[in-house]
Amino acid sequence: MRKTESKYKYKNLIFIVLIFLVVIAVILVLNYSKKAQPTGKLILYTSVPIDTINKVKVEFEKRQPGIELDIFRSGTGEVMDRIYSEIDPRIAGLIQADLIWVADFTVGEELKNRGQLMKYKSPQADNFISFLKDKDDYYYAARLLNMIIAYNTDNVKKIPTSYRDLLNPEHKGKIGLADPSYSGAALYTVVTLAQTEEFGWDYFIRLYENKLQIMKDDTSLNQAIADGELDMGITIDFMIRELKNKNPDIPIDYIPPEEGGVLVPSPIAIVRDCQNLPAAQVFVDFILSKEGQELLSAQGITPVRLDVIPPSGVPIITQMKVIPSNPEGILILKEDSKHIFTDIFQGKQVEGTTEKTATLYTSVPINIIEELRYKFETQNPGVYLKIYRESTGKVVEKINKEIEEGLIQADLIWVAEFTVAEELKKKGVLLPYRPPEAAEILDILKDKDGFYTAGRLLIMVVAYNTDKVTTKPTGYRDLLDEKYNTRIGHDTPETSGSLLYFIGTLLQDKDFGEEFFKRLKENLPQIQTSTQTTEKIANGELDMGITIDFTVREFLKENPGAPIDYIYPNDGVVLVPSPIAIFQNTYHPQAAMLFVRYILSKKGQTLLRDLGGFTPVRLDVSPPEKITSITQLKVIPSKKEWIEENRDYIISKFIEIYGLPNK
Repeated sequence: MRKTESKYKYKNLIFIVLIFLVVIAVILVLNYSKKAQPTGKLILYTSVPIDTINKVKVEFEKRQPGIELDIFRSGTGEVMDRIYSEIDPRIAGLIQADLIWVADFTVGEELKNRGQLMKYKSPQADNFISFLKDKDDYYYAARLLNMIIAYNTDNVKKIPTSYRDLLNPEHKGKIGLADPSYSGAALYTVVTLAQTEEFGWDYFIRLYENKLQIMKDDTSLNQAIADGELDMGITIDFMIRELKNKNPDIPIDYIPPEEGGVLVPSPIAIVRDCQNLPAAQVFVDFILSKEGQELLSAQGITPVRLDVIPPSGVPIITQMKVIPSNPEGILILKEDSKHIFTDIFQGKQVEGTTEKTATLYTSVPINIIEELRYKFETQNPGVYLKIYRESTGKVVEKINKEIEEGLIQADLIWVAEFTVAEELKKKGVLLPYRPPEAAEILDILKDKDGFYTAGRLLIMVVAYNTDKVTTKPTGYRDLLDEKYNTRIGHDTPETSGSLLYFIGTLLQDKDFGEEFFKRLKENLPQIQTSTQTTEKIANGELDMGITIDFTVREFLKENPGAPIDYIYPNDGVVLVPSPIAIFQNTYHPQAAMLFVRYILSKKGQTLLRDLGGFTPVRLDVSPPEKITSITQLKVIPSKKEWIEENRDYIISKFIEIYGLPNK
């Protein structure tokens, strides 16, 4: 019996000892685990938007209660300025942060090259596509920034499709971009686009000409678009999604560019002199984990992992159309690119930035030529057009001065009348070029030797105020009626090529001649531009005048119901072909030829008709509504050779007859 009791006591003792050992083991494990959890302050320098990084901070500290995340947040440019000052050996020589998380890979590459980062192989790295991590494990993409086009849905009626839509003159002065010296994503985008064949620095010169507004940062840019101060801009996709989530009624939306967007990987890295390495590694692992990326995706940010569902409407990385970029190459170019960008937007000439830009000297109205340029550039990606626009007289003065100096600075000319092109042809400064589109144009509207072709037709008409003129005029001679004394107007041949051609034509016509202008002068006409003459007739300051047909149509298009109309004189109109030509020593012959072909094409002529009410030079393009076809017009013949040879005589005769001071 005693033996049995002893046996049970022994077993109980063993059981108690085992229980005791298990408890001790659990306590040791718990103590070890507690000691293994990172603690302390962790300092992060970042450009991640403040709302986003604060949400990350809350979630991370909830998961790691022993770590306090201390954040310095600013634009990538200011973050880097702070880092540069800290690694200056005259100050501290050490980056005071444990981690950095900024906008683009060039920062990670630069700090890696400077020896300021610590290599860390995150266990999450195996879930990444290779181009989203440094091959040497110094940094990883922690989020993706897609550079899209944001636009105000109230202001912009036609949804943009391309980065080139920022060149549309309709939005001149109402387009924007964050300052590349502050925004790393903007700088990355600028350098990427500047290095592509399709855009280049020429694109930014055109943005400058279209009055791009440089905003401090993407937040300011997006708010300006939402408020209607700007129509559109290049910005970061998730920031627009964030705005719309906060306020679904806000009038802003975005599209990914059809040519592909600039994709900016945003790197996270541990600093070489990190003071809390265990906490830094835990933070990197959390951000790169599925849970961390899901947190970012929930805030509208494109995740870097394929196993995380992107925000609504955002494709996964492998399905995105992207303009290729090279972070190592961008790093090499970005400082020079900052200077080039600044110079361009200060209006300075920057050598080597206009290789794909042809220069046009023209008298075509500025609103029309800018719209034509935009359509042409859209159809011909990578080709650009710079415009010098003045009256024909001033364009001719500029060219003659440049000929004297030995170098014409333009590639093309497009002015009011044939005699200018004829004179330049005789001087040997034009390039013979007969595009295939010229086959659709009447022989009288092109040079027989192929040096120039009419790009539009100007018809000299009699415009009149329909309220004040009770008897509809029938011809140019109606302006001689004494009842219109001081109540008529027209342009001057000193600056207007079309009026010079008009006067030269009538001076050589036996039914008009010099006597017509002497009698016209007796009625004391007001001398101003055709546009001003048209406006004054419409508002009743003048009763009638000699003007160009399209100026009246354009005025009525903008002011429907205005009391103005015009007639084609029954004794014949003066038809002024407006020539387009390429200079012999063009710097950009291919771009110049493309533009000539575009203008003479069916599409180009249709656009000219629809934009400015111009009479097309092609017979397969119908004229403006209710307008007579050129083949049915009665035309007073013009002797272009005589007009070209007597330009100075025509101007001096006009000055003499009108008693004007000789300039």
